[in-house]
Amino acid sequence: MNDDLKLFENFLANPGGYKTREFYNYIRAWARYINAHKDDFNYLEDEEWQEIRERVNAAYLIKEDIKAEYEELEERSETVCELEFTARAEYFRDWMAFMETYQDEFEFTDEQIAEGREKLEETVRLHEEWLLAEERAKISKLEYEKSLEDLDDALAEHYERTGKIPVISALKHHKGN
Repeated sequence: MNDDLKLFENFLANPGGYKTREFYNYIRAWARYINAHKDDFNYLEDEEWQEIRERVNAAYLIKEDIKAEYEELEERSETVCELEFTARAEYFRDWMAFMETYQDEFEFTDEQIAEGREKLEETVRLHEEWLLAEERAKISKLEYEKSLEDLDDALAEHYERTGKIPVISALKHHKGN
């Protein structure tokens, strides 16, 4: 049994030092080992295992938080196309923050992070340009409507003054193609 325990020596000494996938692989193997040797020692109740148990449990809780954060992002990704722009941008910002925070943990490359950041910035820039164009279109529509009202008022005023429907001489007659 002691020879078998040497397989877990590094893991049990520092379970938090392992990347998430590797950590869960060791946890599964450790659980199988404990179950296979349940008659040889009592990991859950023996005091000599308490410190190791606390280290493993603390690392497990941290890995579970990371896993939950990842799963939440994955779940949100299923509906990201249906989101309004601000919610979609917020999702991508959260994803970029996750990638930067856990770069070593999940082995995200600098290139992946830079590419993601660049895409996010480009998307935000395009959206801001779209909003600006939309605002300009609203202003143009209002100015157009105001111009039409001014023209109607001028035509009505001319008619009231002269009693004649004004002829706009600047318009050229068109005889077809």
